Formats: sequence, structure tokens, C-alpha cells
Amino acid sequence: MKRTLIVVLTLAVLAGAWWALRERPAAPPEAPKVAIESSGDASTLAPPAVEEPAQEDPAPAPPVESAPEPDSREPEVMWTLRGSVVRAGLAEPDATLALQLGARRVEARTSPIGVFELELPRSLAAPGGIAHCTIADALGRPCFDGAVRLEQDVQVEVRESLELRGQVLCSFPRTDERLVVELFEPARRARGSPRRLAQLETDALGNFACTLTLHEPCEFLLADVSLLRGANPSQRIALRGLAVALAELLSPAGATLTLDVARVQVFVTDERGEPFKAWLTWTEPGEQGELPDRNPERGTWTDEQGSVEITVATGLVELAARAPGRAARRELFQVGPDTRSVELRLRELRPEHELFGTLLLSDGRPAAGARVAVSLGFAHSRRRWWFASTDELGTDADGSFRLPVHDETPVELVATGYGASSGPWSVSPADSPLVLTLAPTRTLRVELGADALAPELRPGAIDWVAHQRESERVVHGVADSTPFEISGLAPGLWDIYIVAAGLGGAGTATADLGPLSDSGSARPALLVPLSPAHWVDARVLHPGGQPLAELWLHAYGDWPPAVADLLGAARTDSTGRARAFCDAPRATLLFWPDSTTAEPERAEVHCDTPADLIVQR
Repeated sequence: MKRTLIVVLTLAVLAGAWWALRERPAAPPEAPKVAIESSGDASTLAPPAVEEPAQEDPAPAPPVESAPEPDSREPEVMWTLRGSVVRAGLAEPDATLALQLGARRVEARTSPIGVFELELPRSLAAPGGIAHCTIADALGRPCFDGAVRLEQDVQVEVRESLELRGQVLCSFPRTDERLVVELFEPARRARGSPRRLAQLETDALGNFACTLTLHEPCEFLLADVSLLRGANPSQRIALRGLAVALAELLSPAGATLTLDVARVQVFVTDERGEPFKAWLTWTEPGEQGELPDRNPERGTWTDEQGSVEITVATGLVELAARAPGRAARRELFQVGPDTRSVELRLRELRPEHELFGTLLLSDGRPAAGARVAVSLGFAHSRRRWWFASTDELGTDADGSFRLPVHDETPVELVATGYGASSGPWSVSPADSPLVLTLAPTRTLRVELGADALAPELRPGAIDWVAHQRESERVVHGVADSTPFEISGLAPGLWDIYIVAAGLGGAGTATADLGPLSDSGSARPALLVPLSPAHWVDARVLHPGGQPLAELWLHAYGDWPPAVADLLGAARTDSTGRARAFCDAPRATLLFWPDSTTAEPERAEVHCDTPADLIVQR
């Protein structure tokens, strides 16, 4: 009996313990509040929280309206430009037109009848001015890129987008090397300043394709084909300039361009044939023999035996070498696939063949560290292309300089530095010692007055030439829109000559940049009025009637010869036809039918009238 009672009590105790254990995890409904008020430890219990009436959030104070700050800026004055976009005389609907006004871009879309409206600020685009415009058709294809006259009812003529394609055949075995094709419009007036249209990288098979719009009608494009190694920066292995017919680029098969590459060993020796170490540079021209400014030189040192291997494109290559104590030399070589080596000989420099002198600032202090350079130039194929060899150095602490030259032949010397320049001067070693003074340069802002021109526009750039009367110095370039700036002009009188192909006009004005004393005054501005330009429209033919293509013509009127050589130059197309600007109703044409011809052909023509010229020899 006792044993049974003990067992029952034991079971009861175990059951109670199990019940207590089962009920402990259950949390009462106010568990979260209890957990916050007490942690279960008497020594750390916080005093019971006294329930305070809930305080409402204070209502936000009404904002204090401060007095508006006075706006010193005047409100922007806007005006509405209305015009139309046409293609071959028909309206161009749903085209996107954009004007670039400095950093601001203004866009509009043409209506179903090709009409558009643009709200323009007068501060950036005044009525009657000119702005750069781009237009894309309803499918987003570019069809216009050029200058537009900002006047009411302006009509913009767009062209079809051209789909160009081609293939580059390269003789160099490529692995990681890349072929890059750059397309340019021909430089018809400002030589050496072609307008780049596209830069394309070919695929593994050398194919390339692009869609673009030409600024002006032309029958051929200039193409630079480069073989590159590496990504950033790229190392150019070879470069070839080509003239490609536009019809070939538009054909279904595309144009075929070739880039033949040769490895040539160059040896630099003295007059006795003894080799020595020298600095060698080379420039690869195009197939026509030209050396455009966009093709930069590349250079390297030869070894102690005067030898170095270079990789160049086949064709006419210009090599130049210079070394201490030697007269620099520049020479043209015809490099073919079988050319393995060439030799360049440098003669020893004699003391009498040296230019030396001192360069001073305007206040008479020595111009330490300024740049002094001499250019040795000669005309190739009778002024059609200009090769220049430039050696330069920095002046010493006392402003002195000493430059070796080839012989007693005069050279062109230019000194620059400290935001100033001196020259160019025609000097020879007999003129040493020279004392040159740096004159601060100016920047001229040029605007065009085209009120006398018809409103019909064609896209095109603005060619300009600045001619200084005192030194006969000529600076030239191309501007995409107006106004534009010409930098680096020395004080004095400058005649500015303008040819605006897009406006069909030309003009001349004189800027007086003042004497040296006030050369630091405000930036001067010049307004050049434009009037309708005269055109020389000539076709050059053989006696049998065959056209002479790729021939440079120079039209001379009242412009100085240095200006006419730049603005009055044009090259014949495949039909022998060329159009050049002239500043007089009657022009004298000069051209060299053959590179071996000593004297040019001359012809007197009336401008604005087509003329056929027959080569007599």
C-alpha cells in the first residue's frame, strides 16, 4: 500500500512539473510591454513607468515668407523662327531639326507639310544670323549638317543619306592589329583642312560600312587607311592616303582599298659612308604624292651603327634625319614591296652655317625658355604641295639661341612663347647675330554680314585667310559657323579674307590690332560684309578631248598671290572640271599639266561662265 502511494505521488509530481514546463513558453498578450518595463532581474528592475498623457506633435510653424530677392538678370527675349524643310522640291514631314546655339540645343519636328517653328533667344541667335543645323528624317537618318540663315520663311534643302561600304586589303598579316578607315571631303579651297565625315574600324575581313550625308556634291572622297596596334593609346604601324571614287563606295560591291606594307632598313651615314646614331622621322603620304597636314610624323633613334628598321606603307615616303654636328636632311623615297633598305647621308655642319642671336620680351628682358624654330620648305610639283622641315629649340636663361641650318640659303624663322610671337622672318646665317622681340598676340572675333546675299543656302564651311601687311605673314583655316575667332595674331594691320561656300559669298575687311603698347586691351571684333562671289567654272582637256583629272587650278584676280593660292585653288574631278572662287569678274588661271613642266599653263577666263581649256603640250 505504501509503495503504491509513493508511486502515485511521484507520478503526480512529474505531471505537475511537466505542466509547468509546458505552460512557461506561452507569452501573455502584454509580453512586449512587460519585456520593455522589466528584464526579470530584481537588481536591475527599472521603476514602474508613469503613464503620461500622450503629447500631440506640435503643428509645423508656417513658413516665413522672405522678401523675394531682386533679380538682376533681365528676362530672356525670345523670337519665333519659321521655315520649311524640303527634299527635291517636296516637303519633308516628321523630320527632326536641331540648332546648336553655343551650349544650348533647340529642337523641333516638321509638320506633315514640312513646316517647323523654333523659339530662339535673341541673346544667342539674333534674326539674320547664322547657326549650325542638323536634320534627321522620319527614320532617324541624317540628311543635313551645315549652316542655316536665321530668317523667316527659311527653306532648308536636305539630301539623301548615303550608304557607303568597302573593303581594305592589307598585306600585313594581322593578329591583334586593327584597320581604321577615315573618310574626308576634299579640301577644295583651304588645302590641308579637309572635313572628316566618318572614322570606321573594319571587321576581321577588312569590311567597313557607314551612313552619312555630304556637305557638298563631289565625285570622290579622301580616305586615310591606318594599321594600328594596341587600344589606348594606339601605335600606328602604317598609314596610306587614298582618293576613292564616290560611285565605288555607293555600289553594292563597295570600294576596294589596298594597304601594302613594307619593312625597310634605313641607314644614316656621313658623306664618307660612315654610320652614326641619329634621330629619324618619316611621313607616309597618299598615292598622289601629297603630304597632308593630318598625316603626322613618326620618329625613332637609330642604333650606334646608324641603322633602324621601320614599317611603312608602300609609295612615296619622306624620311628626315638629324644629329648633333650634322646638317639635317629630308628626302623623298619611293618605297615598293621589294624595297629592303635606303640610305640617308648627312654632311658635317660647318660653323658658318648657323643661326644665332638673342630673343627678348617686349620690356627688354631675355625670353628664357621660349621656342625658336626654322622651316626649310620647297615646292613639290610646282606649288601643288608643300613640304616643311622644322628644327626647334628652347632659348637659354639669357634668351640666346643657336640653330644649325643647311647652308647660306634663307630660311623662315619663328619665335613663340609667353603668349607672344615674333616672325616669321626670312633670315640666313649672314644675318647673325639676330635680336628678336616677342610681341603679344591678339585674338580677333570675326562676324559675317550677309544681308546682300540671297536667302537660299547650301551647307558648307567658311574658309578664311588672315594676311598681315607689314610682314606678309599668312594664317588660314576653316570655321563651321559664325562668329568665329582667329588666335595668335601679332599687333598690326591684318586683312581678313572670307569665302563662305554655304552662303555663296565672299568678302574682305581690315582689322587694326593696334601697336605693341595697347596689345593687351579688350578682344577686338571685326564685321566682314559678304557679297556674291565670282566662280571660275573650267574644264581642262587634252587636245584629243580626254579630261585631265586630279589637277590643281589656281585662280588669280585682285587678291594677293598668297591669298589666291589658298582661297582660289580647286582640283579637277574625273571629268576634268573644277570650280574655284575668285574676287574679280575676270581671272587668270595657272596650272601644271605635268609635274616635270617647269612653267605653268596660263589662261584668261571670265568668271561665272563655263570654259573649256585645252592643254597645248
